[in-house]
Amino acid sequence: MSKKIYLFFVVFLALAIVGGIYYTSADAQKKAEPAKAAKAAAKDVKVETCYACHALIKDFHTNGTHKNVNCINCHDGLDKHVADVKSRPSTNTDHEACGKCHKDQHASFIGHNYEKKAQFDKGDPKSRSPFWETLVRPYAFEVSHNETRSHKYMLIDHLINDRSYGGRFKSKNGFQYVIEKSGIAPKAWDVLYDAYPDVDLKAPKKAFQERTAPAAVPVCLKCKTSDDHLAWPYMGDPSPKTSDISRAGNPAYNAVKYLRNALPCIHCHDPHAAKPRIVRDALIDVLTTQTDTLWHEGYPGKADIKVYSNKDGLGLRGHERKIAILSKYDPLLQCGQCHVEYNCGLHFDYEKSEWGKPPVALDFATDRRTNHFPFKGLAKVEKNQIVDETFKKHLEKWKYFDFAHYITGAKLWKGQHPEVEAFYNSKHAKAGATCTTCHTAGKKKGKDGKTYSSHFHVSPRAIEWKPCLTCHPNWTSHDAGYAADSAKNYGRQNMRKAEVWLRELVQRFQTAKDVGVDVKTLNEVRKIHEDAHMYWEWWTAENSDGFHNIENAKATLARSVVLSWKGLDILNKAIAAKMAPAPAAPADKK
Repeated sequence: MSKKIYLFFVVFLALAIVGGIYYTSADAQKKAEPAKAAKAAAKDVKVETCYACHALIKDFHTNGTHKNVNCINCHDGLDKHVADVKSRPSTNTDHEACGKCHKDQHASFIGHNYEKKAQFDKGDPKSRSPFWETLVRPYAFEVSHNETRSHKYMLIDHLINDRSYGGRFKSKNGFQYVIEKSGIAPKAWDVLYDAYPDVDLKAPKKAFQERTAPAAVPVCLKCKTSDDHLAWPYMGDPSPKTSDISRAGNPAYNAVKYLRNALPCIHCHDPHAAKPRIVRDALIDVLTTQTDTLWHEGYPGKADIKVYSNKDGLGLRGHERKIAILSKYDPLLQCGQCHVEYNCGLHFDYEKSEWGKPPVALDFATDRRTNHFPFKGLAKVEKNQIVDETFKKHLEKWKYFDFAHYITGAKLWKGQHPEVEAFYNSKHAKAGATCTTCHTAGKKKGKDGKTYSSHFHVSPRAIEWKPCLTCHPNWTSHDAGYAADSAKNYGRQNMRKAEVWLRELVQRFQTAKDVGVDVKTLNEVRKIHEDAHMYWEWWTAENSDGFHNIENAKATLARSVVLSWKGLDILNKAIAAKMAPAPAAPADKK
């Protein structure tokens, strides 16, 4: 080999190695570029062709600010679809589809909130419920009940949680999944993988590891994403001829086939009308079938809604679908698609289930209580006193519960995250504050000088308490943080005391069973346990330590304590009666 050829070979090899290294690292940062290039190469379609079948979309599109945005920007396979309607086009629900134009909103959404750590369990001694496992066993949240973090991780954190899929889904890069910095919102299957691909995704759920649980159901996913919005029948009602997913299926199948984005823009923004909307079916259902929700009661800044369904032009796939367009942005409704109490797991029929016997489950396929929003508060409080036991009445009316306690057998409710309901009618709510008032950086100016709404949703702590200073101009950021933490300390203090007495009640109940206290007395205390648990559990599920409505938190947690005391008093008297020595036999008279 000549010297020149050898030199050329060495240089070529070095360039190849460097190029390979560059490609491996740089390409990981720009996974969306091939799709972008393909999009750029695609030609605009004639919107009139689409309008011919999609009349409702025509009305939305032509009257909205997106009227000049061509269908090709969000849909692929349109040529094939026009030639054969059975060839369904795909819809790009990635944040980047909107981020091409809404750059500042997109950049703010993918921000990382370092204050909120991954895998911080609510049962941790430093969190809000140190006795968690004792009070909720055998419910799956006893396995893992993590506190929330950034919106962009909602789907990933759900899929990898030990209680959700039995350990089926794993991170490709260990704990690096907790801080993805690719410049885009992390996609589920770029970060995770199916560790058991040979197990049928539609097979009955099971745990793949010890101390995990396959407790997730398809409805759980509706709080995390709307990637499957078009395929999901309204309320998750089974529609096997038109959709392969429903509330009765295995959620692992939904996740792998349809999902990749946490909280896509389409969750709150209609892409055709360019107007605020809600898509969460159980919320739309309760707003349109009930009359006693918080929305019906009213609040400052409340939006009107207009519901669109199949009869209006949705549902061309054959199954029922609904969306609701809002008259204006309404954070209590839009954030209320997820930050609320709702039924999503296995539930049981209160009337058909008996204390001390295996509970009777609700049927996912036929019973819509398995996808249900109450959208009402825990209790109405006036002058620091409970004047209406709102949620207790709701449970009595709808007759469902979540699990039977492993010691008492009480039929207990498990809350989700009722931030919206807790905040309703609070001091801040009455002053006109909303979720976005305190949990975003508000209106900001972008690099182009235009004003945009920040989509970085965080605690006010992460933005130096600036939202507080708007209404408290005499405070500094340190003052605001000090006041907020003090209020949260008070809320957590009351939660802790309610929890202590609930635990005492449960342990005393075991003693009562051991000494043979009669069933009638035990059943009386079981009912008390159910109510005491409800008033405590609302605030462990809610994520503000009571700050969202500290007066309501104090009154209702105090009620939990008083109920636990009542149950303890009944048990102690019954135990004492059982343990008392038998009266001496009368002496024989001679």
